[in-house]
Amino acid sequence: MEAWKVEALFVFTILALIASISGSTFTDWSSASAVFLGFINVQMAFDLTEKESATEEESQSQLKIFHVLKESVWLVTFLAMGSYPLLVSSLIFMTYPTWRKLIRRQLPSYVQQKA
Repeated sequence: MEAWKVEALFVFTILALIASISGSTFTDWSSASAVFLGFINVQMAFDLTEKESATEEESQSQLKIFHVLKESVWLVTFLAMGSYPLLVSSLIFMTYPTWRKLIRRQLPSYVQQKA
């Protein structure tokens, strides 16, 4: 299985579990679904920035910093709302750069290098 699929399955499982145990309402599932689609978008953005040349290292770093700041704001917002599926999704997004590196190091044969 490719690394991006492992990551997506990991996020989907967490969001589905949280949506199930937090009441399993329509809004729990719709918010979890929206977050999952947003996660796929973030995966694509990280893949694109990693493929940039090494001279673009500063812009990649800025993108990651902005990403964590944005998720921090969402985290505070969702905590204030008491929306736990969305709160957990913010934690997933905030920590994605870190656990992405871990997964990619542990599963190097799944990472496809494209020229």
